[in-house]
Amino acid sequence: MEGLMESVRTEEQLGEEWIQMIVGRDFERITKICDPDVESRLLVPKRIYQLENVADLLERVKDWFNEYEFIEILSTRVEKVGRKLGIFYRLGCSEPGGNSIIEQQIFCNLTDGRINRLWLLCSGFQPEDAPVEMVDTVGVNGGSSSKASSTQPALEVQALLEFKAEASQGSTCALLTPYIKRKLGELNSGEVLEVRVDDPSAKEDILSWGRLSGNQILAIREDEPGQLRFYLRKK
Repeated sequence: MEGLMESVRTEEQLGEEWIQMIVGRDFERITKICDPDVESRLLVPKRIYQLENVADLLERVKDWFNEYEFIEILSTRVEKVGRKLGIFYRLGCSEPGGNSIIEQQIFCNLTDGRINRLWLLCSGFQPEDAPVEMVDTVGVNGGSSSKASSTQPALEVQALLEFKAEASQGSTCALLTPYIKRKLGELNSGEVLEVRVDDPSAKEDILSWGRLSGNQILAIREDEPGQLRFYLRKK
């Protein structure tokens, strides 16, 4: 019966199962989710792991999470990204020595209801989020209110990227972050990119991308509902 249930679960259900496997600390379950010969490429702070079987992947996941007494879901998203399955999660992890936050983004290929190739990007365990300034501004016509001018700091911007989500197809995050990466490639370390986007859901995606990529989010400003400006400093 278990084999039958695994064969008919959807890809999205498999993604949710991966997340629950970690939160529930049921790490052996990874052998049911992944093919025995799953190929994995894991990018973590300061190194890359290239694994060739599920046993090695199991040991790596246990090494990350086994010491934590309690794991809490802060946010998750499971969705198809083209032909790949995307699994995104941010977790709060507690141990006697203190609390940490970790975020991981996974893209994977499936065969016969199991993951056979997996790419994982990990933020590492962080003691807390770096503060990000959130300022309401009025600059629809280039002006600003007296409140905005008295509270928002001057930011020297070296480049501008404008993204119209309403004119694009598919996930804003999947389309926007490659544009950001390409634009940052034109800048020197320490220079600032301003990103304008008309999709309010982009906020969490860009914050996550900033943590994972190491590029600092200096501020997020809202000109009007749904119209956001992000200021990113290149690492």
